[in-house]
Amino acid sequence: HVIMMIGSGFGVFQIIASGRTGGSDEIDEGSACRVHGQVPVLKGNGDRLSITVGKALPIGNIIQHIGSTQHGNISHRIERFHFGPHIWGLVTPLAGNEQFATKPGTTFKYFVKVVPTRIYKGGFLPSFGRNKYLSTYQYAVTYTKKEAQGEEHVHDSILFDYEFSATVIEVHPVSMSLLQLLLRICSLIGGILPLRLFGYFSLQNLHFAH
Repeated sequence: HVIMMIGSGFGVFQIIASGRTGGSDEIDEGSACRVHGQVPVLKGNGDRLSITVGKALPIGNIIQHIGSTQHGNISHRIERFHFGPHIWGLVTPLAGNEQFATKPGTTFKYFVKVVPTRIYKGGFLPSFGRNKYLSTYQYAVTYTKKEAQGEEHVHDSILFDYEFSATVIEVHPVSMSLLQLLLRICSLIGGILPLRLFGYFSLQNLHFAH
């Protein structure tokens, strides 16, 4: 079974998804899961999203972590991972990230720092109120990989520890008006013409000197 849980920062986890990889209790070799969807998260410290290999009991969303440890290959590829609405062109560091587990009992832990971001709109027509910017989130991430040592009781898992920043980043478009464009073109032409004339007369003087 592959189990997805979300933590509240107080050591309490809630199972939000649980699925079997095969038709029996044993994990089929070569099988894989595709996890997609949206998860509501709180803007608190110490929150965690966990994807682990184990067994969920049909008793009030309880996960079994007793008895023999179930191992599976927790190798994974993250196609898309973002907070808030997906905006084309916004860089998400975890997109396309691939990690491979070569031993059972491997834990991948991602530390995500989330920063609220306002992207202001550009254009000739002015925008007012909330319509003048898009609210989204950017994040920075580091990760660690830990493999179980000896008889250590570890479930293969992927952990996302995320923390929201109290600061807000504002992104403003830098645009050029038509008047500025014309002035730059005129200054460019005004700079090229004297240089051409200077070169022409210099060549003429050299010709007459010879």
